[in-house]
Amino acid sequence: MPFESQCQVALHEDVTRALEWVSERTAEEVMRHREEVVSHIERLGRDMWTSGECAEWFLDADRGVWEVAKDVNGPLFEKLSWASGHVDKSCAELFRKGWLVRVGHFHVSQLSSDRCTIVWRVGVERHRRAHGLSCACRPSCSRGRLSA
Repeated sequence: MPFESQCQVALHEDVTRALEWVSERTAEEVMRHREEVVSHIERLGRDMWTSGECAEWFLDADRGVWEVAKDVNGPLFEKLSWASGHVDKSCAELFRKGWLVRVGHFHVSQLSSDRCTIVWRVGVERHRRAHGLSCACRPSCSRGRLSA
């Protein structure tokens, strides 16, 4: 085959194990297992909100970051990060403490202030088109927030 050597891809060990696991089961078994796992995660998430664990997780959150991220289930995010073996175990902290953002030539290390709150999210391009990024520097910005 002329393209055989170009079509070879090295799969991560986790992906290989998952494919082997799927190949040993029927489609119904795979879908049933997936549904059980998703239902468990959803139930765990609801319990975290109901028990107040999510509210407690946000107690020492930066106020500006909290305004945008208050609907994030931080404890669940942390638990899933650890369970999945994610390389950055502290990534959930971004939704509580914020992070360093570079806006143009300005570095914004604290994402909140009295005049404007900058929260760097996926929706930044929408905000840039609608309002520009200068709202971080101008108190006259009517929008006052950079969020999705």
